[in-house]
Amino acid sequence: FLKLGCIEDSGNHKRITPLLRFYTSKSEEELTSLDEYVENMGENQKAIYYLATDSLKSAKTAPFLEKLVQKDIEVLYLVEPIDEVAIQNLQTYKEKKFVDISKEDLELGWCLWFLLFIYWLKGEWYLPLAALLFISDGFGVNLMEFVVVPGDEDEVKERETKQEFNLLCDWIKQQLGDKVAKVQISKRLSSSPCVLVSGKFGWSANMERLMKAQALGDTASLEFMRGRRILEINPDHPIIKDLNLKHFLGPQEPKKAQNRMAALHLTLLVQITADCAACKNAPESSEAKRAVDLLYDTALISSGFSPDSPAELGNKIYEMMAMALGGRWGRYEDDDEVEASEVSAAETDTSASEASENQVIEPSEVRTESDPWQD
Repeated sequence: FLKLGCIEDSGNHKRITPLLRFYTSKSEEELTSLDEYVENMGENQKAIYYLATDSLKSAKTAPFLEKLVQKDIEVLYLVEPIDEVAIQNLQTYKEKKFVDISKEDLELGWCLWFLLFIYWLKGEWYLPLAALLFISDGFGVNLMEFVVVPGDEDEVKERETKQEFNLLCDWIKQQLGDKVAKVQISKRLSSSPCVLVSGKFGWSANMERLMKAQALGDTASLEFMRGRRILEINPDHPIIKDLNLKHFLGPQEPKKAQNRMAALHLTLLVQITADCAACKNAPESSEAKRAVDLLYDTALISSGFSPDSPAELGNKIYEMMAMALGGRWGRYEDDDEVEASEVSAAETDTSASEASENQVIEPSEVRTESDPWQD
C-alpha cells in the first residue's frame, strides 16, 4: 500500500518515501531504506541508481551492474511489479534523481561536474557548448563524445576507442538492421561482450514484460512505447576485440581449460574469431552474420528482454553447440549428408546382394567327345 501511495497520493510523497524498503547491490539479504542509501553514497555520486527485474536472482546477474559494482556504486533492486512505477512517480528523493541503469546515456554522475569544469577552464568561449550539454541531458542527446578536455587521459582514450571501433559498430548495425537503433561503445560493461539497453524515453525490459502480460493489451501502443533499442559493445572483451581484427592469422588451439565447459567456451571463441574476422575482409560472409545474430540474441536475453522466436533461438544454440564440438558451423547438415550417402550406399549393396541370392542357376548336361564309361 505504501508503494501504491507513491503513485496515487502525490501530496504525501515526503511522508511515504522514507518508509520504502528495497534490496540493493550492497544489501542483497536485508532491505534498505532510501535514507540509508543516500548516506552511503559517494561524494561524486549525483543520482540514485536502480534496476527493475523480475527477481532478485536476475538483478544480481544483470550485465548492467558490472561497471557500477566495479566503481563501488550501490544500485537499488526493484523486484516487485509495482516498484518501477512507484520510483518513476517519485522522480527524485532529497534532490537526488532516480536513474534507470538499463537505459541509454548512463553517465555515472559526472556530467554536471564536467559542465562546470568546462566553464571554469575555458570561460565564456565554452559557455554555449556547456549550455548545449546541459540541454542535451533532457533530450537524450549525448554530446560528451564530441568534447575532449586537453590533458584528460580518460577522455582521450575514450575518443580513441570510439574511433578504433567505429567501423565495427557500423558493420554490426548494418547486419542487424532494424533490430537496433544504433551500436555504440558501452560505459557500463566490464566482463560481458555486449548488452541491449532501452531508449531514454522508452519502456525498460521489465516494464515491457509487465505490459505484455496485461489482458487486452494494445499491441499498437506496445510497439510505440517499446521505443528504440541500442546495442552497446564492450571494447575490452576478447570477442569484440576479435571481431575488430583487420586480419585473421589462422585457427589457433585453445589453451588448456580447468573444466570441459571452459574448454568448449574457448573453442567457441576461437571459431567465432575465425568466422567474424570476415567483417573487414568479407563483409557479406554468412558465417560472420550468424555470429553477430547470436551475439544479439544472447544480449537480448541477458538484458531481460524476451526473444521474438524462441524456436529460432533454440536452433541457433544447437548450431552453436555443433560448432563448439565440431569446429565449424552447420556440422549437423554435413553429418546428415554423409549419413544419407552412407545409407544410400548401404541400400545399394543390400539390393545387389538380394538380387544375387534370388538368381537361380539351372543345371545343364555336360557331354564330352569320348566317355570311357559308356564303352
